[in-house]
Amino acid sequence: MEYILAILSASLGATVMWAWKHKTDCDRLNHFKDGSQAYVVRMHLEQGKKLSKEYAYKHYNIKKLSAVIDVLRKAGVEVKSVVTDDGHYYTL
Repeated sequence: MEYILAILSASLGATVMWAWKHKTDCDRLNHFKDGSQAYVVRMHLEQGKKLSKEYAYKHYNIKKLSAVIDVLRKAGVEVKSVVTDDGHYYTL
């Protein structure tokens, strides 16, 4: 009986944590206004694409990509910086 209660409480806890994380992620995403630089960058990165400073300037007219990345990080988005021989870019 105790074993069943332990399994039920663990699965209930996992479900509650998933629901809380999902709501938090949705709130975080809705925090950025549609069309804002942070929103555009987040949508670009969530599509699995990488983003360099040059690409952001050319396609989105974002002059200070690092500032936008800082805003996203402060909002809790885990943006990774990657440095390769080809250059520097950001990804999720």
